[in-house]
Amino acid sequence: MRNSGFAKPVAFLCGCLALLPLVGCDSSATPTYTGYSGPPISSPLEAEGRAALARWAEAHPLPTLTGAPLPVPVGTVVGERVLSLATAWGMLTAAQLQHFPLQLGGGYQLQPVALSRDGRLLVGIAEPPYPADGSPPDRPMILAFMDLADRQLHSIATMPNPRAQPTSIQSDGAWIVWAQDDGDAEFLVNSEVYAYNLKDRSTHRLVTTRNNKADPPALAGAVQIDHGQAVWAVRGPSGGDINLQDLATGQITLLATNGFGAQIAWPNVAWIDSQTHAIVVLNRVDGTRTTLVKPWRPVEFALAGDAIAWTSERRDRITLTNLAETVVQPLTMGTSGSSFNFTNLQLNDRFVIWSGPPEVQLWDRRQNALVRPTGEITYFHVFPQRLMWVSWDHTGPQTAGEIHILDTSLLR
Repeated sequence: MRNSGFAKPVAFLCGCLALLPLVGCDSSATPTYTGYSGPPISSPLEAEGRAALARWAEAHPLPTLTGAPLPVPVGTVVGERVLSLATAWGMLTAAQLQHFPLQLGGGYQLQPVALSRDGRLLVGIAEPPYPADGSPPDRPMILAFMDLADRQLHSIATMPNPRAQPTSIQSDGAWIVWAQDDGDAEFLVNSEVYAYNLKDRSTHRLVTTRNNKADPPALAGAVQIDHGQAVWAVRGPSGGDINLQDLATGQITLLATNGFGAQIAWPNVAWIDSQTHAIVVLNRVDGTRTTLVKPWRPVEFALAGDAIAWTSERRDRITLTNLAETVVQPLTMGTSGSSFNFTNLQLNDRFVIWSGPPEVQLWDRRQNALVRPTGEITYFHVFPQRLMWVSWDHTGPQTAGEIHILDTSLLR
């Protein structure tokens, strides 16, 4: 999670981002975290913090997207329509795009990781500053969430030591889930999955997996959540055991014993069968289980609503289809003799996004065209009706970062 750009954090303070004490961890089934006792993360003065944000926003206008013509990428894109951000989306407004600094008080910086599926909350990691000698931080990371309506930042959990970090973080707006290791330098890792209830601010341990040096990591793949249903995989003898837990009741259901790459987009849960290499889709409402035919030996897929995108076995093709497989749309493929490695596939109701030569690629499903950031944006995180990215300004004496959140439902 660490970025070299964090080595010299900028000095100004976004005072409204106050990390509050962790509450609601009184159950014997929940972990006990030590509250942060170091220097204050930021000013607790709400009015002062909001005034600081207002001054910052006035001095940092919305970014201007360039409209320079773009070359067709090396890969053959169906239709070969390639648009710049400005051509595709026009001039962005404050209603469409939120942006604010990464910097918190006490030298901490907020590493944004996820948005809730309803777009209300930003979940991220408050990363401590590096000591002046460049050695690793001696303070732990803090998992936190921000309510985007008032920009207040609330703590969820303090990591048990400076080496530990939360991973695989997601939120459906009612819960936040994440995986966590113990930061052991010898890789004697105890992996744990937690769920945080945003209503009563309680934390629940969902699963603990213990490993040793001779075994592969027991927790396989990312933790996912939607509609209060958490999905994760634990390695088994014939692949991954796909588990689903109803967080309201605590009931755990074993969905498969030979899967990996599980994802949930209500009402569907999908995974790749490790024996047949086919994508299996389970509808949680009507109970139907479907094995898709069109994706041939995919190594990665993304699920959103009634759409699914997948990457071919050689990572040289990306294809989009509906779950009924009545529409199949190839998006990009490597040219003959070329070496391609398409990764980090993401999907929402508007975009298909992947990383691959020469840079991050974004397919606009509404405009049926490829949109390229031309260096303005180096990566995207995609969520339902939202895109999130971080931009960096290296022109000053210290590197400064900004978080950008775009409401894609308001794009033309």
